[in-house]
Amino acid sequence: MMRVLKYFSLLLLLQSRTILAQSYQMPEEYSFSFLTASHLAVRQTTLHQGLQPYVPFFSTDYLHRGDSTKVFQYITDDPVLDAVFKHHLIRVEEKKEAVKLNISPMMILDASTDLAAPTYSRYLTNTRGVFANGTIGEKFYFETVFAENQATFPSYLSTQITTNSVVPGQGRWKQFKVTGYDYAWVGGVISMQPNKRLNIQMGHGKQKIGHGYRSLLLSDNALNYPFLRLTHQYWKGRIQYSHIYAQLSNLTAASLHRSLKIERLFQRKAAAFQYLSINWAKWLNTSFFQAMIAQPGDSYNRQHLPLGFVNPLPYAGRLQFGLNDTRVNVLTGIDVLVKLSDQFQLYGQYMADSYDKSDFSNSRIGIQAGIKYFSAFNWKPLTLQAEYNRAAYGSYRNTLGVIGKNDYTHNNEALAYTPGPGREFLFIANYSAHRVVAHAQYHYRVIAGPVKDAGDVNLVQLRVGYVINPAYNLQVCGGYLYRKQNLFNFNPSVTETGWFYLSVRTSLYNTYYDF
Repeated sequence: MMRVLKYFSLLLLLQSRTILAQSYQMPEEYSFSFLTASHLAVRQTTLHQGLQPYVPFFSTDYLHRGDSTKVFQYITDDPVLDAVFKHHLIRVEEKKEAVKLNISPMMILDASTDLAAPTYSRYLTNTRGVFANGTIGEKFYFETVFAENQATFPSYLSTQITTNSVVPGQGRWKQFKVTGYDYAWVGGVISMQPNKRLNIQMGHGKQKIGHGYRSLLLSDNALNYPFLRLTHQYWKGRIQYSHIYAQLSNLTAASLHRSLKIERLFQRKAAAFQYLSINWAKWLNTSFFQAMIAQPGDSYNRQHLPLGFVNPLPYAGRLQFGLNDTRVNVLTGIDVLVKLSDQFQLYGQYMADSYDKSDFSNSRIGIQAGIKYFSAFNWKPLTLQAEYNRAAYGSYRNTLGVIGKNDYTHNNEALAYTPGPGREFLFIANYSAHRVVAHAQYHYRVIAGPVKDAGDVNLVQLRVGYVINPAYNLQVCGGYLYRKQNLFNFNPSVTETGWFYLSVRTSLYNTYYDF
């Protein structure tokens, strides 16, 4: 299926002639997107905000907004200072050819320690990479990124990494020295606009659905994956419909016969997502979501998709397969946004994985409810957010409710709700002004068990930084993450983490260590 989609997308690429200005076409890091989110929060806008990355071809209001504060107020038009503190490191602009290219480094130099560990510990992260994006004409955009990493992590993260065989959101690893991890990840997207109502994206990236910090439907939690996304707008832009086809993986050998001389292949599984967003009024949006995960390929890793799997109509899969078909794992949901004013937003999601007709309490469903307060207390740089999430035990697994081949996962990581089944309360404060950024989070999570609650987690995260270059969010920062886990029927030797770090980093994308 993916091969056909690639040929189809390339054909459209060859037919596309002309494109727009710079943006970022993978979901942006939370604080990096702060100014853009604040701009889109006004009650009078009719733009769709539930699916990220946004499509700037539909409106320039979607373009990324960075902090424009000058470092040196009385020095202007200095190319060296601009390259360090304002623009991408390398810029190519050919006006006659309508070509723009930006290239910047991806880097993380991070030193940290666990203040709660019984003995002194030191952790290091060393990331080197490159980010590039640009436009050709007015209707074609491209973006690519590569990062190579070596890192050591606190105990709770190392346990998760070893268990899942992946570094959260960043891919498989091999051992680095004694306790470290060596891993790399790549991403790339092309975006084209054949006409004013249709956008086509293809690449190796990810999407996020919802208006909250978490998403119960589709998150940017997992590693990048190959995808094709088509987004249409109708009724003067008040209706937006996106259908996404993706190729996901299980970290399970695709063949029973493995050669020791070559890298093993993993199971592939096709995925299809549909998202219908309707702006009933400038202040009210309701969106309808469906996801389908097919069984992985056979012993030769060939996919055998049921008829109708690629049907782009919303809820067609729900009608054809229901929620209990073993061939296809179907998940549906609703996403809601209510703008009470330019400052207050209410948002929420409802997720349905399966229903138990004999006992509804055993149904695998989830709910989200949240509120955002922009320009809190009439202080423009400050945004406050409170959110509640709940996902029933067994949610996101296959039809039988057990760990299986067509779970709602990619590379052993959740495609949706990051922490896993349970309940969570979280509170966020975000400040950004004059290149100073500050971020505070508090999470209280109850871990769901098969019969009753299995434990709880308290997590506090603080970060303060200064943005050196807003074009690609190069910043120097320091932070502290405190985590305490209590498993009700088990008393492990390490339950607390006090992770203090100092860092120089390029923060373009989200990594979720808050579980």
